[in-house]
Amino acid sequence: MGLASVRSVVATPIPGAAAGVAARGEGQPGDVILAIQSSDKLGGFADMTISGGGTWQPVDSLEGPNWAGTKISRKILTTAEPEQYTVTQTDANTYGTVIILVLKDADPAGILVVKRPGTVAPAATPVSASGLELRYGVGIVEGLASWAQLTGYEGLDVLSGVFITASLAGRPFASSSRMSALDLAPSPPIAEANSQAFTILVQSAGSAPGGGDIPTPPTFPAFTPTKGVARTSYTVHDFLTGELRGDIYPVDPTYDRRDGEAGGWSGFLPFASRRDADKIAEMIPRDPADLTSGPGRLVVHSWREGVPMGVHWIHTAEIAKSSRLGWGVQLQGTTLDGYMNSVSLEADVEFYDDQIQNARDLIAHMGLDPRSNPGFALQAGMSGLVRPLAAKQADTTTYGRVLRDYARAAGGFGYVINPTLVGGNLERRWAWGSPRLDFPDLQWTFTEARDGGEIIDWREVRSALQGGTRIGVIGGTPEQEDATQNSVAARSTLIETPHLAAGWPIIDLRINHPSASTDLTELERYAQRYAATAAGAPRVFSATVILGKHSDFDPNGIGGWVEFVMNNNWHIRTDAGGAFQMPAQRLIGWALTPAGRGNGKDRLQIITAQDTEAA
Repeated sequence: MGLASVRSVVATPIPGAAAGVAARGEGQPGDVILAIQSSDKLGGFADMTISGGGTWQPVDSLEGPNWAGTKISRKILTTAEPEQYTVTQTDANTYGTVIILVLKDADPAGILVVKRPGTVAPAATPVSASGLELRYGVGIVEGLASWAQLTGYEGLDVLSGVFITASLAGRPFASSSRMSALDLAPSPPIAEANSQAFTILVQSAGSAPGGGDIPTPPTFPAFTPTKGVARTSYTVHDFLTGELRGDIYPVDPTYDRRDGEAGGWSGFLPFASRRDADKIAEMIPRDPADLTSGPGRLVVHSWREGVPMGVHWIHTAEIAKSSRLGWGVQLQGTTLDGYMNSVSLEADVEFYDDQIQNARDLIAHMGLDPRSNPGFALQAGMSGLVRPLAAKQADTTTYGRVLRDYARAAGGFGYVINPTLVGGNLERRWAWGSPRLDFPDLQWTFTEARDGGEIIDWREVRSALQGGTRIGVIGGTPEQEDATQNSVAARSTLIETPHLAAGWPIIDLRINHPSASTDLTELERYAQRYAATAAGAPRVFSATVILGKHSDFDPNGIGGWVEFVMNNNWHIRTDAGGAFQMPAQRLIGWALTPAGRGNGKDRLQIITAQDTEAA
């Protein structure tokens, strides 16, 4: 099943009659038929009916204070479905409208209606991350009236006689994020007592409710090598609507995802012939003035054996001839949290709640403008830590930078965007964990042996230049009432790590707070976080492993735990003669290079954190 969508729509005026006929358009058995009926007659609400083709089920309704109002009904299209229906209203002095929609891939039990008097269609939150959004407005008028053309929506107006006017607009959605209220803007304006506005959300058939808590990650068995090469595929979609634009076949693609940081995507699209170039030009237009597609408007979905590995926003396309690869287009992209770094904070924000609710409110604030709404499904729940989030337009910052810096305090949180299949649709799920992403039941084991194993490369870096034995944070300069006084930047206390007592020299690490906060509590939290992760000579371990066709590795498993069993000249055997087993390490990122030129197997780089004790 795909996204719920309109197969056909027919609007019929019922001017000055007690009954009329409403036609329907094209449909297929199993489609959902939705009827929206409005009438102007005071006291005529009970007289409004629709019949024909079997039983109609009421969906919702709203009675007007001095006119009849609106009723919404539905039924399933059958093999013997009539092409028109009978509608009734009060008498020959009654004026009404009926709109018949035939919807494909729609769930008849998944129709949400939010309504109110006036001409502003109310805000609504979808019950799933896939469906059809409809905005309906109706009003009592004397004379001609028109409605605004809503940007990004397909719509129609219908006028019955000269006393009632209605407007319907719709578009698909692929997110469970809350949808904002929308002014339908009739001209001339219609008084609230004489108008009604509806937001109707139709869930796609087979889709499941989105958002909410992330399911408990499954327990995976220890990883063992497997044979075969996995099938990979890449689909390109419109960033805002999710509309499929086509398939691509990149050479030497590579992509990654990380905890609390933007990951990347790159791949080369060769065109050895004009036909190949024409296919690519459907997504990357030859003419830069063609705004229907191109870098900045597209995302790529990466799949491995049917499992979504990532959703990346394509921001750069380089059309060139390479001496190694020939003619082609080099694409580069970033994960969707990286897209947030491209949306400037253009208003002051202040949130005073649990830190996770503040983060959700910040993301929702960015999404108030539908043109900057990535459509995240936001994981619910609270961390138990209340601390303010404040940022100013004068900081010249972005939503992504504010979120990242806010998360990196002691007791803060980790987060990642996990592409998640829900009812056949790909949901962009914002997942969090506090004080870190931590799934102790999600574990993998990788091995290195003298005669084989999955690990083909590994690296451990320890650098005192990346850490310190005294750690502090420098903030911004507080405002002074007396301009003649010297201004001194706010500073946290210097935190001494246990290394000093163990005989290490002083190695100072002073970190500039990224948003130049002058809040001492915030600076202390930031310093404590760095003291816990950058003490002494911080250790960073990474390994590259081979993935077979049927790997159990979970691309949404950032926060899971990895064990490395090593047998080499550095990692000595145990007293019992077995291979050295490192303590489990928390996964904070990965990078995948699928099989291609120079490598016959998928190669996965595993990046782990310094902390080595599961919570």
